[in-house]
This record gives sequence, structure tokens and C-alpha cells, in this order.
Amino acid sequence: MAKRRMNGEGTIYQRPNGLWVCEITIGYDENNKRIRKVVSSMDREKLQRKINDLKYMNDRQLLADPSDYTVAEWVEFWLDTYKKAAVKATTYDMYKGSLERYIKPKIGHYKLNKLSPIIVQKFINDISAHGIKTKNGLSQSSIKKVYVTLSQACKQAVVANILYKNPCEGIVIPKKASREAKAFSATEQKNFLAQCPGNTSCENLFIFAFNTGMRLGEMLALTWDDIDFNKKTVSVNKSLAEISDYCVI
Repeated sequence: MAKRRMNGEGTIYQRPNGLWVCEITIGYDENNKRIRKVVSSMDREKLQRKINDLKYMNDRQLLADPSDYTVAEWVEFWLDTYKKAAVKATTYDMYKGSLERYIKPKIGHYKLNKLSPIIVQKFINDISAHGIKTKNGLSQSSIKKVYVTLSQACKQAVVANILYKNPCEGIVIPKKASREAKAFSATEQKNFLAQCPGNTSCENLFIFAFNTGMRLGEMLALTWDDIDFNKKTVSVNKSLAEISDYCVI
């Protein structure tokens, strides 16, 4: 009877292109078939570090079967586990918005280990051309935000030995003409204000915006300390942003 290979034992070999590869047994399934993980590196020492990390995670039952995750589940796990405490609330909200509005509806149902560069490229092309509810697709900056969210999540899956390779590598983001911002003319401003109820906080807010050029978040974050009535100046030093169900300054 052949000797049963113990968990953590692996075979290291080098391919003709110089790539070092190690296949490690991490357990056995219900049919007594070996469950294997493959790690690789062009550097032999880096390969050994990957092997050690894999053994560490396997010994502590931290390895997940890639087939257990959908794309949506992994991106959400990545956000909560790796990003929530490491980035600004506005950055986290950007990642979360990319997941909920674009990744989850379009490709969230795919199994993570079945996500291929072709699927990702078609996804990027699709939101570039059509978006979700937009007629002409997303802007260049919005497409990049969605791509960065998906790519970073997949990159972390590679580091965690859940994916062998990042399927977002080599993706081409379609070029789009920038959308030119057009300001209201004096007449358009006057007509706009004519639609507001007279002498209300809403009208005053718009008048203030037209005369200062301040963004909405900058205006809403103003406090009395920011206003110098003697010099008739306003200091802009913070901004208010709505993050999901709460606000931060």
C-alpha cells in the first residue's frame, strides 16, 4: 500500500522557464482524494517563504477552498477584513460602492476561482459602454475605481493562496473622451434661482455656491469659526461627506 502523504508535504520542481513550483497536500476530501495547493515563484527563497506561509495557514485551518467563494463574497470579505480598518471612510465607501453597484450585479455570481481575464475584460468593456443605469457608460475615472477594487481584492486572494494568479492582470481599460464641465451662465443662474422658494435656506445655499464656487461638502462643513464677518472672508478647511448611513468630516 502506498504511503499516505501527510498534510504540508510537497514536491518542489523547476520548470524549463525557470519557475519554481511546489505542490502541497493540505488534506483529503470525503472520497479520500488529496487536496493540493500549488505555489510558485521565480526565486527559490521566495518560494520557500510562500510554502511556509501556506503551511502556517493550513495548520491553523485558515485556508479556504476557492470554490467556496463567489466573486461578490470574496470582495466583501476583503473589504471587511483587509480594508475597513486600513483606509479612510471615503475610500472604503468608494470600494463598497464599486462592489454593490457594478461588481455584484454583473460578475458577483461567478466562482472566484473561475474568474478569468476574459470575463474581467468583458465586464470592464460592458460598464464602459453601458454602465448599470447610465446611457453612455461610466466615465474613465469611475471605470478605474471599479477595476482597482476588483484587482486589489484578487491580488489579496493570490497573497492568501486562494487564487494562483490575479485574473485582472493585463486588462485594458477602454479610453473615453473626458466629459467637459459646463458652468451656468449669469442668465442660467438667475433662471435657476427663480425656481427656488424666496428667502429660504435652499435659495441662500445656491446663491452662496454661485458666488463662491464652493462644493456642496465644503459648504455643509462650514462652522462659525470659518467665517470672518469683519474681513468678509470664509475659510475652506474641511469637507462633509456622506458615507453610507453616517457622515464624517
